[in-house]
Amino acid sequence: MGEEIKEDEQYSITKELAKVKIGDLGQIWTYPALHIFHGTMPDKIVKDVTEYCAKTNNDKASKYLIANLEGTQSELDPDDPLMKEFIERIMLSVCTYIDECQMNYGLSKTPKTIDIKEIWDVKMLPGDYNPLHVHGTSSKEGLSSIFYLKVPKSIKKAWEEGSNNPKYDYSSKKDGMLKFIWGLSTYQNSDEFACATNTFILPEVGHFYIFPKSLNHEVMPFRDEEDRWSVQVNFNCWAKGEKEANKAQEEAGGVSGADTVPLLNSIPDGSQVPMTPNQGINLAGQNLEFAKEAAESPNPINLTDPNAPI
Repeated sequence: MGEEIKEDEQYSITKELAKVKIGDLGQIWTYPALHIFHGTMPDKIVKDVTEYCAKTNNDKASKYLIANLEGTQSELDPDDPLMKEFIERIMLSVCTYIDECQMNYGLSKTPKTIDIKEIWDVKMLPGDYNPLHVHGTSSKEGLSSIFYLKVPKSIKKAWEEGSNNPKYDYSSKKDGMLKFIWGLSTYQNSDEFACATNTFILPEVGHFYIFPKSLNHEVMPFRDEEDRWSVQVNFNCWAKGEKEANKAQEEAGGVSGADTVPLLNSIPDGSQVPMTPNQGINLAGQNLEFAKEAAESPNPINLTDPNAPI
């Protein structure tokens, strides 16, 4: 049985490495991959936010988002009375996530100012899906979240049936699942020494997840007569002085984090093509709005070219 190394034995646990002493033989080194916060909202909050989303169908969030939808993606007002308790609880959860990572997982203890970059809903119809992507914020560091309001019963049923059916023994059924991917694919199914590099999340009404904005994720398509509703929030996590510097740069007419997310690519002539100011960067090259802008630029990038630099 492994024995944790005490501080006087140079035991350490950080976001990069945890060490456990194995007798006099040596140590096991474990490298943590990521930290995801999982929580649930009270029924009243689920009811209030669902009511608000049901009457909010502006579809304004669809311009830059990358989901392949027949449904809608609407910008939401965090100040609406029906959103008040949700915003309070999700902000508390974000602050708790940061505090826990600072205390237990080696995250820098520098003070941070948290605010909402954007908030929108995604109302998926049967057959809709969301390809592989990450999110963006105005601040250098940021978090994202997803909160489930409506989930077709068939999604959980398919998961349970697949788990108990030898036909799906290898992969089960993933209809409507959220998939997080944080590393290259491995042979973990045949090599038990290999650690996981991805996981599937079963969406459930009232459940929410907070994760780093840079975490790759996608949503599988589903078949049902019911809709799949969720609310997404991106959070700026400003370092001391960063927000003020960002605002000053905006006022001076410079390019700031509020205008673009990190630059996608450098062009041979030295210029750069910024990503559109959106909630999602589509790693599958299916952000049609950005693709159109890139194609019309003086130095277009072919996003469908597998040899194109990214």
